[in-house]
Parts: sequence; structure tokens; C-alpha cells
Amino acid sequence: MPKDHWEGFEKENLFHAILSDEILSEMSAKDGLRLNAKQLRRIIEIVKPEFIEGLFERRPCVRALKYKGWCRSEKELACECDDFFRIGEIYQSVDFNGGTYSITENNRLIGAGYFERVD
Repeated sequence: MPKDHWEGFEKENLFHAILSDEILSEMSAKDGLRLNAKQLRRIIEIVKPEFIEGLFERRPCVRALKYKGWCRSEKELACECDDFFRIGEIYQSVDFNGGTYSITENNRLIGAGYFERVD
């Protein structure tokens, strides 16, 4: 079973979870409130500033990652929307910030959602 991307990045995982939480979705539907990441970050800075320290900082993180491409739903086939990455190939990260990896082979940033951890 593959590991998740959040090991060692628990604060970033919590931030994403709060942002995508059903409570916020319900508030948005009822009150028309739409909270984005920048607004959430500002709220947390006021309420719990120590939580923000180091949040989404790029940190060394070497992991084997299998490129799965991108698709909008489980039923949709993944597409190769990139000239470098190939579906099913394994790449190695250099660092991670809780959202994007730097990949050794081409030294560029790419979202964690394109990969499955295999290490």
C-alpha cells in the first residue's frame, strides 16, 4: 500500500484538511462564504501564529514517486499532460513543501497530486 504525501508534513495536511473540510463547504453553500487559502492562512496567523511558522516551507524530502498523471475523476483516464513525465515511471524528489515536489531529473516543481508515493 502506498504511503501518503503528508508524512513529516502534518501541519500542511491539517491546513489542506481545514480548507477542504465539509464545514467550510456547508458554510459556503448556506452563507455564500468562500474561504480561500490566503484568507485561511491570515485567520490562523491571528488565532495561532505559531502554527504558521514553517508552514509550506520547502524542506529536503527524498522520495520515490510514481507519476500517475492527472484526471478530474476516478472514472476518467489519466492523461500525460507533460513533455517530461511518463505515466507509471518512477521519479525521485529532492524536496517538498506540503504541496509541490522538486524532482531530481528535471529540477522543476510539480504538484503532489500527480504522484503516488512508492517508497
